[in-house]
Formats: sequence, structure tokens, C-alpha cells
Amino acid sequence: MGHFDIISNEQAPTLPGDAPSQPLRSLLPVLVLLLIFTGCTKVDYNSVPSPSYLRVFNSLNYTTTIANKDQPPPFLTMVIDPTYDSASHVVTGGSVVGDFLDARLGYAPPAPNNAGSTSLINNEYPGNAKVLTAPILNGFDLSSWAEIISGKHRFVFYSRPRNQTAFFQLPAASRTVVLADSTINMIQGEIYTMEVLQPDAYNSHTQLYIRQEQFQHQAFADSLLYVNFYNLSSANYMSYAVAAALDAPNAYNNTRVIRDTMNVYYSLFQPDNINGPAGNNYIPGYKNIYLTSLIRSLQPSIAPYFSIPLFAAADTTGGILSQEWELFTFLSPAYQMPDNPFSSQTAITGSFSTLQCTDSYYWLARQNGGSFGTGGMGETPNLAITTASGKYHARSFATVSTVEYINSQVYVMSVQRVYAPPTGD
Repeated sequence: MGHFDIISNEQAPTLPGDAPSQPLRSLLPVLVLLLIFTGCTKVDYNSVPSPSYLRVFNSLNYTTTIANKDQPPPFLTMVIDPTYDSASHVVTGGSVVGDFLDARLGYAPPAPNNAGSTSLINNEYPGNAKVLTAPILNGFDLSSWAEIISGKHRFVFYSRPRNQTAFFQLPAASRTVVLADSTINMIQGEIYTMEVLQPDAYNSHTQLYIRQEQFQHQAFADSLLYVNFYNLSSANYMSYAVAAALDAPNAYNNTRVIRDTMNVYYSLFQPDNINGPAGNNYIPGYKNIYLTSLIRSLQPSIAPYFSIPLFAAADTTGGILSQEWELFTFLSPAYQMPDNPFSSQTAITGSFSTLQCTDSYYWLARQNGGSFGTGGMGETPNLAITTASGKYHARSFATVSTVEYINSQVYVMSVQRVYAPPTGD
């Protein structure tokens, strides 16, 4: 509400305790109306009617070499419901634009990635885009997904030059390379994860992959970690990688390549330490436990979730702090885990690889400049999230996570239930 100080040159100031003078009393109704109609400011809140929720990754992780120098650079602009110049047919706008979309990072955390960044570069959408994000839904924090009006939308992804110029300020000739073009009907209240992928390693063609998530419709225990797995690699990628290795041996790590069908096992270790390498002590009863068979597919079906205890080791904290970490082993069905003779350094092309999920990921990033281990698929952060909550400076929470293997790279995306904000005690 506004505040007015009224001063009259013709009226003596009213002393404390005096009743207002007659002229001032006669103005009181007018002043009240002025306060109501001019002192109050109407606030219009942005909203998206009947929203669905969208998160987008650029999963084109190839690098430009002599062999693929003619392929469009994997630096993208997403335009939803594009409009075109009637004469040139070049795109001129859209209902939603996600620009400067660079290759995704290895870890997509529960909180919005680089939301406070002022960089033009985004490793996912919405990222730091100034758009409305999804609410808490069935206890899950969905602030890494953008709200979008539900219904049928056309999604077009363009390859763009790697510079600082906004897409629609580029010359018309730089707005013509379409990498993916699909029309999708988005259902109100549903959650969608979208990725741009390369379906065949020997073909520069790309396609749009969209997965309608189901975790918000499922019941999950707070005492368990949940994880599912996808192999979204290109067809023929393994033979392509082997051929590339013959030309550039240093660019190929055969422990990073896996076959189109692999069995997945997990083991739990302790302790985990953000300030140094993780411990390598097996937790009794949690060594090489079979989870699932992972089959390469670009079909958008939902993989089942598997549970892992959050407190598998003896707990002395009353269910507050977990220091275990997870090792996933990918093994060809031609081998049996009890007889597994391999280590992460063994050159068994495509038959064996490992992924370590540990807080020492952050330590390795600081020490090695982003080189996360030398064996297997490397490392990503722990699937358990440890953060300040309520009166605790560090408390562990379970997540629902997705592990995706795409052309020698592994990606982890986690969502988390909400937790109490720190009290400062």
C-alpha cells in the first residue's frame, strides 16, 4: 500500500492528541479511496495453463575429427512450434526457444543445473533459462523440468555456430541445419525427458528421443535408493569405436565400450569421503548382486527401477548419515560374475566395465581437472545425496536415479524428495 504525507499551508499543524480539523475530516473518505485505488499495485503472476513438464539434453557426444568433419557441430538450438518467413522459409521464431544447448554433463543433479549461471551456454534445458519450472509433485522436487503448455507441439532442433550470437540474430543461412524435427502430444501433468541422439554411428542422421517418466506415479521408500538403466548408444557404435581406435589408439579406451547386451551387478563399499579417494571395503552381503540385463535400445519404454539400501552397513548415526558408495559392474552374458577374472584394467573389449558412484568424484575433479578415474566408465557422484537439513549439517537422502550409457559416455540423472531446510543450529 502507498503512504501519503499531507501538508497544508493554510492549516496549522495538529498537535499530538488533537482531533483532526474539519477540513481534514472531510477529506478522509477521499484519502481512503486514493489509498485503495492508487496506493495498491496489482501484481500479475506468470503461469502456464494445464502444464506438462520438460527436460532436454543434447546427448550428441561425438567430437569433430577428420572422419566426421562434414557432420553439423553438436551445438544446438531448440525451437518449439517454430514460425517461418513466408518467402525464404527460414525459421524466425517459436513459442519456446532453448538456445546455446551444449553437450550434457555427466551428472544431472536434483537441483536445477547452473540455474544461477550468467553464461549463455546451457548443458540442458531449462538449465539457466528464465522460465517457469515444475513444482513439487508426489514429493519430488521437479525444479529441473520446465513447465510447458500441454498438448501437441512441434520440436525442431537446429545445429548452430559455436559463438555468442543469439540464434535469431544469426544470418538466415546459419538457421537452416535441422537435426531433429518431431511432433509430440504432451499430456497434462506428465514428466518428459527429451534427448537428441545419433541412431547409427556410421550415419550423421540424428533423432529425437522422448521418455515419459513414471517415477512420480510410483511409491518409493525413503530408506532405499532406486536406479534404472538405459543403453541409448548408436547402432554399430562398437565396431565404429574399434575402427577409430586403429587410427587413433590414444583416443580409444576399450573398457569404456560395452556390448549391446550386458548384465548389471552392484556392490556397496565404505567409507565414502568427499575430501579424498573412497574406501574400498565391501559391505558384507552386498558384493556383485545381480540387478538386470541391459539391452541397447532407442525405444522410449520405461526401464524398471531397482532398489539398493541407503544404510546397508552398520549404522551408528540413527539413520542420519550414510557413507556407503555404489559400484555398478557391466558384464557380458558370456561370463558369470562368480568366475569373473577381470579387473577394470583388463582389455576385454566390450565384455566388462564398471561405474563408481562416489563423493570422491568431487575430489578427483579438483585434483585431476575433471578426469574421473582411469578404469571402466569412470565415476559420477554418489546416488545418495548428503546435504544440510533441519538441525543436521549433513544428512543423507535417497534418490531415484537413471544411469544412461551413450557411446562410451555414462550419464546419471537423479531426482530427490524434498527435505527440511537448514535451521542454522
